[in-house]
Amino acid sequence: PGKIIKSINGGINWNYLPQQYAIYSLIRIFTDKVNSNRIVTTAKTSSGSNDPNYTGTLFSNNGGQTFGTPFGGYYKPVDFELAEDVLFYDANKIIILLPNKILKTENNGVTWNQVSSPNFKKIVGDPSNNILFATTENSVYNSVDGGVSWQFLYSNNSIINSIVLIDYLGGKTPIISTEEGVFVLKNGNFTWLSS
Repeated sequence: PGKIIKSINGGINWNYLPQQYAIYSLIRIFTDKVNSNRIVTTAKTSSGSNDPNYTGTLFSNNGGQTFGTPFGGYYKPVDFELAEDVLFYDANKIIILLPNKILKTENNGVTWNQVSSPNFKKIVGDPSNNILFATTENSVYNSVDGGVSWQFLYSNNSIINSIVLIDYLGGKTPIISTEEGVFVLKNGNFTWLSS
């Protein structure tokens, strides 16, 4: 509880990240698959402490050596809400989905700005065409302006479990997984992905 361990050799050896405090109850960890120095974690204050500054979404751009915004020090979270999902979009841009807003940085976490406020659960994006796709519990939206505005694309009666981008029909195309099956965006509509 309250600690993160990291392996840099495929899980053969593990080491605790420094400067961690047991006051945290870690909920989720999101890591950049391209740059392992960028980590977002969500944490809640553990029982026995009533300081709200220990609860929220924290960011590290130094491999977990420290967490917190550069101006706030170790304890200052990016936001006091807990992240639903994180998109490490490119070398400088990161998008964090929070329950009541979306935060974005374009300078690797130096500053964060709120870009919109939908209640999205999952997000994917393709930097080559500057497009984002995000899901609510049962709908899919897209944005062509970095998440400032969103357009409705699709709704399903069942819960959307995941969304990913695949190479399909000559470009990056989103597919979603639901309780009813797997669907792909084709000609502007999500259709069942057959074998």
